[in-house]
Amino acid sequence: MRETNAKLPVLAQSTAGHDAGQLYLILRSDGDSVYLADGKLRKLDRPKRKNRKHVKLIIDPAGKEIPYGGRMLTDRYVRKWLNACRNGEAAGSGK
Repeated sequence: MRETNAKLPVLAQSTAGHDAGQLYLILRSDGDSVYLADGKLRKLDRPKRKNRKHVKLIIDPAGKEIPYGGRMLTDRYVRKWLNACRNGEAAGSGK
C-alpha cells in the first residue's frame, strides 16, 4: 500500500490471500499492518489484520471522503457504502 495523507477510514482492496479483490475500509494502520472491516464478515469491533503490502488503496470513486458526516460508523453503513462502491454508484450522503 502506498503511503498517503488520506484521513482514515479509507477505501481499499485486498490484493493477496483468499480475500483478494474484496473491498474493505482501512480503519487504522500500525507499522506494517492495516486493520480492515467490511461490516459483514469483518465487523468494526473485530477488524481483519492484513499486511500493508497486500492492500491497494482506492481513492473514493466520487473523489471525496467517506460521507458519514463525522458520526460513528456502523457495520450497516459500511456494508451499504461498500456495496454502492462495488456497483459503481455514488455512495450515499450518510443518512
